Amino acid sequence: MGQGSGYWAHSVTVGDIEEDEDGYYLHGQDYEHEGCCAWLKDINLNTVINIEDCEEDKHQFVVQDVLTAIEKIVSGKTNLNSDDCNSVFQAFKDDDLSLIDASVADSILQIMTYNTLVYG
Repeated sequence: MGQGSGYWAHSVTVGDIEEDEDGYYLHGQDYEHEGCCAWLKDINLNTVINIEDCEEDKHQFVVQDVLTAIEKIVSGKTNLNSDDCNSVFQAFKDDDLSLIDASVADSILQIMTYNTLVYG
């Protein structure tokens, strides 16, 4: 998540990744990054997720909140279109996360953050 969200999320950080005084991630930490997202490789359900959106609002969640958003999606309790809901359902039913592309991952992140799709 976060890789398809750069148009509304300036920063998505999963875990406590240390930064220097200029905001650059310090070397020697076990993390990966792409686009506006960086994540620790070792996470659990209580790992903190920090999001800063385009309005400069800061949001904080834990990994468990991602699962809650996914549960809402597959239960039809969101405004996500039925094709994308089905992709999320199939991805977990078939244990094939390749069914969740950047657009669907963006939708999951928005639903977790705002409880609805805000940015389409």
